[in-house]
Amino acid sequence: MSGLAVAGLGLIGGSVARCARSRGDRVIGFDPDPETATYAREHRLVDETVAQLSGLFERAETLVVAAPLEATLEILEQCAGREPDGVRLIVDVASVKAPLLPFVARVRGFVPTHPLAGGEGSGPRASRADLFAGRPWAYVPAGDERLDALAVAFIASMCARPVALDAAHHDRVVALTSHVPQLLSTILAAELAGHDDASIAELYGPGLESMLRLARSGWPMWSSLVAANAGSIARGLRALAGSATAAADRIEAGDFSELQALFERANAFTERLDARSHDRR
Repeated sequence: MSGLAVAGLGLIGGSVARCARSRGDRVIGFDPDPETATYAREHRLVDETVAQLSGLFERAETLVVAAPLEATLEILEQCAGREPDGVRLIVDVASVKAPLLPFVARVRGFVPTHPLAGGEGSGPRASRADLFAGRPWAYVPAGDERLDALAVAFIASMCARPVALDAAHHDRVVALTSHVPQLLSTILAAELAGHDDASIAELYGPGLESMLRLARSGWPMWSSLVAANAGSIARGLRALAGSATAAADRIEAGDFSELQALFERANAFTERLDARSHDRR
């Protein structure tokens, strides 16, 4: 038995499947939405699909759980209740890791992971074989060298960069780099929507477009993530709110020296990010 099984064939799961098939692996998929499963099969994201999640266990050595957080917890619970026939490695892709830690001990072969990749679209139609290329893919070491090596090898096979972090550290960092940006984009869009001025929908440029890209995300996808990482997200939002209030006070007072320093710190940070991105290419 060899190959890959993917539970959840949306943007991330579909991209995992495309990447694996592009290198010649056989991929078996499952999705609770029949239309998604049919699309994935007909458009060759996968070699075949199964009607039940249990049909994946005996069909591949690696199982990728690519589902929303609540569904991921349910799937892992099913895995904990049985011996995953032949499956040597199970990974998830949820963007919080602390809620999954109990399953490291309960599910044989499980390593919590999180690819830092995505796109504007959703569903299998938006999936890409190169979605993870050069991107960081975090994993929480399970404490088993053989198992951790399998996880690192899988991440590398997706053309991503393995990054080892403990769950608490991961969740604090992604609150600042992923969850807070999502909420800032959503808050900005909602604030603009509250202005009774039709010109707002006309007088904007690519700067606003880029800032509102994340605002297209729906609440159902984010509700469980916000609840799971509420403390870190709230601290990040309050820190930014304090900085925004301080900047507003200085602008009103005509004190622009601190704003200049703010721009310079921001420029230095983005230049550092650009340099790191260039080094990875």
